[in-house]
Formats: sequence, C-alpha cells, structure tokens
Amino acid sequence: MFKQRWMLACVLGLLLAGLVLPAQAQGGSQVEFVAFNSDNIMVAGAGSNVAPATIPPGFQVTGGPTTWTPDGSQFLFTALNLNEIAAPYVMLSNGPNTEAAPVAGDVMTAFPFAFTASGELVYTARTGQMVAAEGPGGEMINVMQLALNPVGTPELIGSFVWGVGCGGGGNIPAMWRLSSEWQAGPGGSPMILAVTPYGIVHSTNCGGRGVALFDFATTTDTVIDAELGWVAVSPDGEQLAGVRVHYDTDGTATRELVLVNLSNLVSTVQPTPGMPQVVTWSAAPDSTNLYFTVVEETARFPADAEQQQRMSEALDYMEPTTLPINTVTVYQQNIVTTETIPVHQIEAYAIGRLHVLSDESGLVFSVIPSLDTWGNLVLTGGIDPWDSEMGLSVTLVELHHLNLADGSVSLLGTDLNQSVIKPVQ
Repeated sequence: MFKQRWMLACVLGLLLAGLVLPAQAQGGSQVEFVAFNSDNIMVAGAGSNVAPATIPPGFQVTGGPTTWTPDGSQFLFTALNLNEIAAPYVMLSNGPNTEAAPVAGDVMTAFPFAFTASGELVYTARTGQMVAAEGPGGEMINVMQLALNPVGTPELIGSFVWGVGCGGGGNIPAMWRLSSEWQAGPGGSPMILAVTPYGIVHSTNCGGRGVALFDFATTTDTVIDAELGWVAVSPDGEQLAGVRVHYDTDGTATRELVLVNLSNLVSTVQPTPGMPQVVTWSAAPDSTNLYFTVVEETARFPADAEQQQRMSEALDYMEPTTLPINTVTVYQQNIVTTETIPVHQIEAYAIGRLHVLSDESGLVFSVIPSLDTWGNLVLTGGIDPWDSEMGLSVTLVELHHLNLADGSVSLLGTDLNQSVIKPVQ
C-alpha cells in the first residue's frame, strides 16, 4: 500500500508556490483564460504575454474557485487575508493591471462559483453546524448571493447538508495534479454548484459523487442520484450531464454517461465507446453537443521484471510494481441522435479540465502528463518518490487548444493550473 504522506492540502499549497511562469500563447491560438501559477492568478490575452493579477497587500491567493463574470468583463477568485484568522475572501478583478478587491468574506472553497440568470454571484459559506447524516455526518452549508455591479451585501438564499469525512493519499504526482485540476480529493469528483430554473444543483458530499436539487420555493433538497459525479449543467439550466460510478462487491467500478432532465428528474443513460471521465457542454447557440473524455490503459511501465521490483521497493509496495500508461480520447456526442465521434487523442495520465469555446470552434483542455517520465526518474535515482515538490516539478500541467475544424493542436502554456476560459473570446 501507499504511504499516506502526501495530503491534499499540502500538495495544493505546493501548486501555488515557486512554479515556473507559463509560456506565451503559441500556434496562433488567441484564447483568454485565468489560471493559477505560483501564488498569483494569471491572465492570458489574445496572443499577448501572460500577466499576473494584482493582489492587494496582505492577501494571498488560495487554490479555491475561480471564474469569469458571465459577460467576461471581470474575474473572481479567492484569497486569504493574512491579518485575519478567517475563511478566504471572494476577490473581484477587472484585469491584471487593476488591483483586485475583496467583495465578500467567509467563502467555502470546495464549491465552484455560480451565477443567477441576472448575473449575481452565488457561492457557498461554511456554518460549522454539524448535523446527523449518512456515514460520518454532515455540515450545514449556506448558499449566498451577491450583486457585483455595484457590489452589494451578501444575502442568504438557501442551505443544504454536505457529507464530510473524505480522505486519501498516495505518492503519484500525476494523481495529485489531477486532484488539483478537479479541486477534489484522490479519486473524488469535482464539486458542482449551479443555479437553474428549478433550483440549485449541488454535490451532496465531499467525495463529489452524489448530486441534489435545492428548491427555492419549498426549501426542500432532493437527491437526484447518489452515484453521480463529474456533473455539468447545460447552459440553459434544463439538463445536467454526469458520470455515474457504481462499485461491484469485488470493487470493480463501472462508469456511465447520464443525462438528467431537471424539470422531472428523469435520467437517461447515454451510449459511450468506453467509460467516461470528464464531461462538459457546448455553450454555442442551438448546439446539442456534449464533450467527454475516455481514459484507456494501453501499456504498463516498466516492462522489465527487475525494474518492476526496484519500483516496488522505491514506492514501498509489497509486490513488483508497474505504472499505467494511458491514452485519453476526447469525444463529441450529439445528445439527440447519440452520434459519437472522436475529436482528439493523446497519450497522457488524464485530461483534467475540458472547456468548449463559446462558438464551439475549438476546445481547451489541461493535460496531466504520462507517468513514464516520473517513473524513469524514480528507477534511475534521479528523484525521491516521496519528495512531493520534486515530483510535481516534473509533472507540470499543460494547457492545449484544439481547433475542431482542422484538428490542429497548439500549446497555450505549461504549468497553468485550474484554468477557466473567458466566456466570450
């Protein structure tokens, strides 16, 4: 078994400290995004150099949620006030050359930001109130609403119970990179928070698998699916897509793509060519397309028996050890006809984030590199497998742009973590 030495908080902290600045956009792609690098928010303009956001004195950026406002004129992130012992603040920025301003305190960083139809920010806040729930229990989470232009006063609009008690660890840096991209624990799903015409869609526990709908009118919270994770809500708020994960008694997992009609909570399983991992919607007008990834193990490393034993000893495993070498395929699916076509394939540990440009001309996605580079360094003694900082330094996230018209791919930069694409390019 793995030694439990790498805890998530430690590694997320390392992602925000001392890393290399990202490269300028390459290959003619002019995609504007926000991403974490070192301890700053980084913004990329159309073909321009990436520039750090300006943070007020006394604040430090956290690895919490980041988003653009719906019109793309501002972006939001979270930061700690180093002079207070308190939860992070929501920070609002007009661009890298304008100092960001704190607009609300006590934000909970596990959940993403969301917006109402009229553009108010929606975010979560911890209460510290523990309640009886399945498993180790749950915490009452408040849902807050805040006008941004002009900045108003946070307003409580609902509450729900969120199951706690998650954990996990290991010493594979690619796994931690993926967990960081998903802002989840090892093996966990990204959280969902989305405002729809039917209420707030939200994750039900810290593992991210399990989704519910909070109804504003009745203040009831209805579980939609206890096994559904990797959830994305359609741009019109009428449907959600997600990955249902079911474990058999022998521990074998099956994953299936599920659509849920939020007006009646009826779910439909969509056919896929493999087990889906990451799901997202096209936001283009009248589009009926979903995009998702499928990860397939295509090889094991190392192949040599003597090297497998050395790998086992280095990682403190009981048996000769190999690492998976994966191929990731991105698929486009028409949810009406269920026609599914591959649009890109890459050798990688995984794709962390998958974005569709607003006109559906291309995709932007983060690539977690394959394990063979790190594995070779472990075998040759070039790296200590228990040195988390060294492991992460050779496992940097790359941000790629795929042109859907001709299939060309360009590198937007390296070491760009938790990217968010500007809604209107």
